[in-house]
Amino acid sequence: MLMYSVTVYVDRDCEEKWRHWMAETHIGDVMATGCFEGARFYRLTEGEGDRAGYRIDYQCADESRYREYAAQYAAALQKDHAERFAGRCRADRAIGALIRGY
Repeated sequence: MLMYSVTVYVDRDCEEKWRHWMAETHIGDVMATGCFEGARFYRLTEGEGDRAGYRIDYQCADESRYREYAAQYAAALQKDHAERFAGRCRADRAIGALIRGY
């Protein structure tokens, strides 16, 4: 199991609009690529100064599925996000592999 995590810090004055778009459109678009088996959307309890923090964890079966997403879909989806919320968000991305579940 591989986890693709995206942490986003969004300006509070557009937070509601951003959160709605993520929940109703963007995460569904990412899932529609067929590369991920599930997703979870979190609001972080602490933001970053005047920005609210969120994390989206996408689960995929293996690295090849993530690589497919990165090569074929990520650029267009990230561009759409950047155009809608230019200068209003900062995103960090990380990939992690499950070592052991408890």
